[in-house]
Amino acid sequence: LQAQHPALQVRALLAHGEAADAALRYAVQFGRAASCPVRRLVLLGAPHGSLSDAPPEAWSVLSVHGTADEHVAVLRARMYHRQHLAGGRHILRLLDGAGHSFGANGEGGGGGGGQVAGGSGPEMVASIVNDWLEGARRLNEQAASEEDGDNLGGDKQADDDDLAFYF
Repeated sequence: LQAQHPALQVRALLAHGEAADAALRYAVQFGRAASCPVRRLVLLGAPHGSLSDAPPEAWSVLSVHGTADEHVAVLRARMYHRQHLAGGRHILRLLDGAGHSFGANGEGGGGGGGQVAGGSGPEMVASIVNDWLEGARRLNEQAASEEDGDNLGGDKQADDDDLAFYF
């Protein structure tokens, strides 16, 4: 992808459900390679199949889980979080009333029609993920400007070229 789109910046792997566990296994198996273009992983409604699977230390993981998930108990996400929160490597965000699909396709989990406590489930998930990625981008820019001794602003073009992978 980067050969075809040189300005493209991959900011995270993002996966839902069973595919989230596959993305986690990818990070565990290949995440140490220097050629791995990303070091952030977003798990949406993940079963966290193997609670002991942890990505390499350089990775950050965000799990978003609905409290009314009918397929994967929220307890699994909480257990994974407790096991991997050391060093701030794992962040857990719970959506009150959201089901497994966070309200997509009319499934609401707690309110029907895609609504969860606080608004539309898919919109809230997008907001949580974007806020998390934006925070990581700002921290990286701050660290780079401190190393270079200058005060760089955000790169609007790079922001527009970001891509998230959905599994």
